[in-house]
Amino acid sequence: VRAACPEVITLQLPEEPERIPSFLRHAWIFDTLRVSDEDLRRTSLYQQNLARERSRSSALTLREFLARLELQVDIRPMDDGQLARVSQLTQRTNQFNTTTIRRSEAEIRALLKDGLSDCLVVQVRDRFGDYGLVGVVLFSSAGGALVVDTFLLSCRVLGRFVEHRVIARLGEIALERGLG
Repeated sequence: VRAACPEVITLQLPEEPERIPSFLRHAWIFDTLRVSDEDLRRTSLYQQNLARERSRSSALTLREFLARLELQVDIRPMDDGQLARVSQLTQRTNQFNTTTIRRSEAEIRALLKDGLSDCLVVQVRDRFGDYGLVGVVLFSSAGGALVVDTFLLSCRVLGRFVEHRVIARLGEIALERGLG
């Protein structure tokens, strides 16, 4: 099969049957990201977006549209229950991702373990519904400055000026820490 169809992934199984289960558990081809709450709510999110688009098309200006949304942006430290979604966002987000660094849950946990780095999550909702956890900022304080390692936002909230609120929050944190 490997010679006739090189585009097909083939696995060479161990000859000893007792080694096959362990081999399959460790084969990278079967690795998957965990399914997040946002994944499970995808149909509802699409329906909410249709309502948003109708509101956008009837608004005369972007400012009017954004005012109609009644956007609420919540920026807070990540809790353990959000780790899977944070990792997922680092893996999937491309359009607004300042570094495109991809991280597993274990990598994020290790980064935060020493207490030198922080992780903020961004959750957004409007009058049509909840966008969910749509943004991540990983940062640290070093050399008298706030150093942003990762800053990303889901495409679901692009065009809503959410990034301005995140940057403002980072500025507040820098001032609180006495950083320049």
